[in-house]
Amino acid sequence: MGTQSKEPVDLSSLLDRAGVNLTKVARALGKRHATVSDWRHGRHVPRLTPLEYQILLDVLQCTPGELAEAFPDDPKKQKDAP
Repeated sequence: MGTQSKEPVDLSSLLDRAGVNLTKVARALGKRHATVSDWRHGRHVPRLTPLEYQILLDVLQCTPGELAEAFPDDPKKQKDAP
């Protein structure tokens, strides 16, 4: 068995794979384009209701695990880390 190198999962790769853009995600969630752009650039992580979370999974056609990997930690916590 050969080892497969796993591509890193981030919001950009999920968007590309699903064939959607930030505007579609923002509209589906009722969020501002700038908010979703901040997620993409790692400035913020999504804070979603359970319904919004399900909508995002559906729009991105991804698993909960992939979504968690795309947003591994809160950027504000990373800044404060020693």
